[in-house]
Amino acid sequence: MSPDWYQHFTEHGYAVIPSAISKEKAEKYQHSAFEWLKSFDNPELDLTNPSTWTPSNLPFVSEINTFNHYGVVHEDFMWDIRLEPGIIDVFARIWGTDELLVSFDALNITLPRRPGHVPRKKWPHVDQSPFREGLQCVQGIVNLSRAGPDDGGLTIYPGTHKVTEEFFQSQTDRASWERKDWYRYSEEQLLGLKGRASRSIK
Repeated sequence: MSPDWYQHFTEHGYAVIPSAISKEKAEKYQHSAFEWLKSFDNPELDLTNPSTWTPSNLPFVSEINTFNHYGVVHEDFMWDIRLEPGIIDVFARIWGTDELLVSFDALNITLPRRPGHVPRKKWPHVDQSPFREGLQCVQGIVNLSRAGPDDGGLTIYPGTHKVTEEFFQSQTDRASWERKDWYRYSEEQLLGLKGRASRSIK
């Protein structure tokens, strides 16, 4: 793992760390995720056949295309990912300790071009409450499959971490703030925030 990732993280607000887990481990965890998806008494679901990727064959999918019900965040393979030394090392470097608290968000299995699916618009947000000052929350995503600029995935706005706190103070209504570590930007707010930083990167 290159030590340069931390400098990039502090400067740009994000880092991509390809070596956090091995390719073999990623394939193993991906297989476990697919097995979980097929465990819902849905024999008609065939992951090689998009015509079977229908709501009746899938567990509940949230509005942001994630699986966050049925206790999936506590499946063994999900815990195994969190406990990978390469994952722990990243967050230990950020926080200066290996005694870490972790949130339990969701599993994402993106099934492209599934029948009747209407692609979602982006939902620009920050995973830290406006009430918090400084860096207190860091969102991590472990990507288990190849993903490029033409695939669905995460879009980031490098540099916005340096202006977010000032932005909340000057450009938002404090009455709209919540303690939850998630704040969604309106289109108008996003335009203002992007004006303070750089272009988006997928």
